[in-house]
Parts: sequence; C-alpha cells; structure tokens
Amino acid sequence: MASTAPHGWQAGYIVTMIVVGLILIIGFGFYEACLAPMPFLNYNHLSSLVYGLDVATARYVGNTFSVVFFVFLFLASWLIHITGRFK
Repeated sequence: MASTAPHGWQAGYIVTMIVVGLILIIGFGFYEACLAPMPFLNYNHLSSLVYGLDVATARYVGNTFSVVFFVFLFLASWLIHITGRFK
C-alpha cells in the first residue's frame, strides 16, 4: 500500500493504519488476558497444546516443524522464482 500511496510512507493514512493496528492488537491481548469473561485462548493450557506432551518435547516438536516449514518455503519460493508462476 505504501508503494502506491501518493507520498509513500509519509501519507497520513499509512502511518495511521499501522498505529491503529498496533493499538488494536495490544488492546486485544490485554482484553483477552485480563477482562474477557470467556477468553479466546485458554492461557492455562499453553504448555500442553501439543497432544499432552511435556514442555521439552513440545518445544522439540515445534522447532522441528519450524525447520521443515522453512525448508519447504525456501523451495517453494525458489520454484516460483525459476518458473515465474505465482497466483
């Protein structure tokens, strides 16, 4: 959006969207953590989100996923670059 704005990043609505977005994200986190009668995410269960695994094993599973996903995205971007096809 900033590249097509008349004055780039100096356009008021570009900066305003970023600031308002950050305020809304922070406000949502505060509301969820402190004020929500029924939270969207149950913070008490964060350590057991990966099929009831302990924290160390869950971290291992998460890191493995991150590495595999990074390699897949790298290969996908390389294929898009080589073929020039993206839709």
